[in-house]
Amino acid sequence: MTLDENTSLFLFSWDCHGIESIIDLTAYADWDQHQLLNMLSDRPTQRNPAWSMVQNVLMRARYNGHRHYEVYMVTCNKSMTENYWREQWALFPQNTAEVVRDRGHKLWSDRAPQEVAIK
Repeated sequence: MTLDENTSLFLFSWDCHGIESIIDLTAYADWDQHQLLNMLSDRPTQRNPAWSMVQNVLMRARYNGHRHYEVYMVTCNKSMTENYWREQWALFPQNTAEVVRDRGHKLWSDRAPQEVAIK
């Protein structure tokens, strides 16, 4: 994945108790292209570190189904730093979750169903 200089890439993971992790993956977005160039020039290659980060978060979500995890990847403006996102989750957790759902790419969702209070 290639990002322009004004874009960041984040991995979000939250459950029924709130946000669990916000991981900035921007540094790893061009990793695979660099490794391809290394491969073509017969230099050693390395697996993208973001792969194991994403897999660890997804494994935690799969094996803790009772916590109703949601995992999303989002591209956003560079001005939206990790601290910005943490502040948003602290101040407006529901609104921030909706923004991430709308703008992000869903990797995992075991969202609890909405039950009707009045029938």
